Amino acid sequence: MDNQVKEAPALPAYHTIPMAFLAAPAVEKEFDLLAFWHILSRWKWFILFVTALVTSGAVYKAKTDVPIYRAEVLVTPVTDKGGGEVVGNLSGLASMAGLNLGSGKGSGSNLAILESRAFLERFIRDEKILEIIVPKRPEQDRSGSNHDNDKNSKEMWDAVLIFDGILSVSTERKDGVISIVIEWQDRHQAALWANLLVKKLNDHLRNLAIQEAEKSIEFLNNELAKTQLTQLQQVLVNLLESQLQKIMMSKVRPDFAFNIVDPAVAPPEGVIVRPKRKQMVAIGLGAGLGLGIVLSIVFNMFLSRKK
Repeated sequence: MDNQVKEAPALPAYHTIPMAFLAAPAVEKEFDLLAFWHILSRWKWFILFVTALVTSGAVYKAKTDVPIYRAEVLVTPVTDKGGGEVVGNLSGLASMAGLNLGSGKGSGSNLAILESRAFLERFIRDEKILEIIVPKRPEQDRSGSNHDNDKNSKEMWDAVLIFDGILSVSTERKDGVISIVIEWQDRHQAALWANLLVKKLNDHLRNLAIQEAEKSIEFLNNELAKTQLTQLQQVLVNLLESQLQKIMMSKVRPDFAFNIVDPAVAPPEGVIVRPKRKQMVAIGLGAGLGLGIVLSIVFNMFLSRKK
């Protein structure tokens, strides 16, 4: 029997990959970095020029922008403990007489009045600060236009918009303290206006409460003169006493709706909230450097294709 030699099964062929191909990405990456470094070296003075130009613009803007100061007054809503009990005891009697005795508006409604256009316009007129907020241009003083009323209306409209922009009210504190902030270019005016706003708001709400009570008294007196029922007369007398007490309490309380916890004071000179000069210069430096590099790459590509 002949010895037969069995051939070993053929192994699958493996293709060898050239080492140069494996090293291609690394070489390409190294080439890109070298090319980028070459561009930076070639255009370094241009990059420095653009960086200096943009940074100079940022420095100029940071120095010329009007500094804005921040004045803050902290207040808390007034809680009428005794008045609330009186109103609660007489509410049933008032309903019998057809009169609604509310316990007063909440702090949210009162703050809405503070930020209303009507209140801000009255504040600007009373304090005579229209020309401070919206200064007149020289050509407006020289022109003898027949539309003075229209101009005044437009100026007041703009003044209210500006004042509403510098005024902010925050009620986010958990302790119930309300922050009223004025941000303005004059630090003394900012503090003065913040404190005056609270005073004017208290006065306005006090007058509204007194007017409401006086109307109620007039109504109750008319009803008292018409009725002949002794029981209803006693109800009306009690309601009259409550309204008179409401007027008395409104007049004797200086802080009618809001107590001032911490009045606004003028911040020290130079302690501003805007502009943030260091941040502006840093952003200008980074933007100038980035712009210079991008322009250098674009110019270099353009010149390379042109060749």
